[in-house]
Amino acid sequence: MNQCMLRHKSALSNTELAHLWRELRSSGTASAVFYGGQVHDEYEFVNLVRLHCNHFWAVYWKGRPAGFVWLNDMREKSARVHFAFFRNAWGRGPEAPSIILARFMNATLLRLKDANGEYMLDMLYGFTPKRNQIAIKRMQLTGVVIQGEIPHGAWFADTGKSEDAVFSTVTRESTEEAWLDA
Repeated sequence: MNQCMLRHKSALSNTELAHLWRELRSSGTASAVFYGGQVHDEYEFVNLVRLHCNHFWAVYWKGRPAGFVWLNDMREKSARVHFAFFRNAWGRGPEAPSIILARFMNATLLRLKDANGEYMLDMLYGFTPKRNQIAIKRMQLTGVVIQGEIPHGAWFADTGKSEDAVFSTVTRESTEEAWLDA
C-alpha cells in the first residue's frame, strides 16, 4: 500500500521542521506532547530536533505530514520513544491512520540495522501521563505493552506538579513484519 513514510531529520529543512511544529499546534496537542515545558515555539522545536541525542523522523500519511517520532536516551539496544500525530491522522478504531502509522513506526524502528546487519534496537520504551487515557488505550493497538505505573513519573510545567505515568515497552516480537507494508 505504501500509505506510510518516515523521513529522517537529516532530510528535513528547518522550514519543514517549523511546519511540523505549526501542524502540531494547530492540532491542539503541542502542550500534551511537551507537557514538561521543553518546547514553546517553532524555534525551540527545531533546536530540539537538531540535537545530536535526538533521532527524529517526520511521519507521512498518503504523502502528507501526519506527525513525528523521535528516539533518545539510547542505551545498549533500547531507546525512549516519543511521538505525536496531527489531526489528519486521527480517527477511531484499529484502522485509524494514527494506529496504522504507529504500527508502521514501531515495526520500522525496531528493524533498523547497523553496518554489520545487526538490529540496532531490541526495545523501545516510553512514559505516558496516566491522565492521557486516549493515548494509553490507542498505544495498546500498536504492539505496545503496558508494564506498570511510575508514581510521579510525569512532571507538568503548567501546574508545576508531578503526576503518575504509565511505563510501556514495545519489542520486535510484539510487532508484525506485515506492518512495514502499510
